[in-house]
Amino acid sequence: QSGFDSATAKRRAVLKIENLGISFGGLKAVQELNLEIKKGQLYGLVGPNGAGKTTLVKLLLGLYIPTTGTIYINGIDTRILNKEKMLASFSGVFQDFALFEFPLDENVAAGYDVDEQRLNDVLEQMGLNSLIRSMHDKEKTILNQENGKGIRLSGGEKQKVAIARAFYKNASVIIL
Repeated sequence: QSGFDSATAKRRAVLKIENLGISFGGLKAVQELNLEIKKGQLYGLVGPNGAGKTTLVKLLLGLYIPTTGTIYINGIDTRILNKEKMLASFSGVFQDFALFEFPLDENVAAGYDVDEQRLNDVLEQMGLNSLIRSMHDKEKTILNQENGKGIRLSGGEKQKVAIARAFYKNASVIIL
C-alpha cells in the first residue's frame, strides 16, 4: 500500500514500533525498542544525554532509516508509505528550531497558505494574543532584527511560535 490516508490516521492513529534499532559507525544508538503510541494520548520520552531520544524522534519522522525493526502507522510499514503524505502527518519542534526573518504569520504557517482563523486559533492556544496586540504590525510584524525592521522575541516567545507552527500544520502526530 503506497498511499496514506491522513483522515483515517487522525481517527485511529496508532504508531507501533517493533524491535527498532539503529547504529552509527558500529555503535548502537537505539536497540530492540518496542513501543505503541495511541491517538489522543500524551507521551514523554526522558533519559540522559546520549540515550537516543532525538535519534528515536528522527527515526519516527523518517529522517533516519532504522538498521533493524519496523515502524508502523495504523498497521502499515512506513517503508512502503508515500513519504510526502506520511511526513505531512507529522509535525516536530526540535531544540534547535529556527524562526525566519519573515512576518509572524508566515513563520507560523511555514510554507502553507496563511488562514487567518487557523492562525488566530493556534496563536490563542499558545497564549500569544497579548504579545501580538502589542506588536506594531500585529501578525504581519517581522521577526528578528537582521534587517533592522523586525522585533526580537524572548526565548519563551520563540518556543511558543515554534509550537504554534507545529499546531498550525494540523498533523496527526506532534513531536516536541
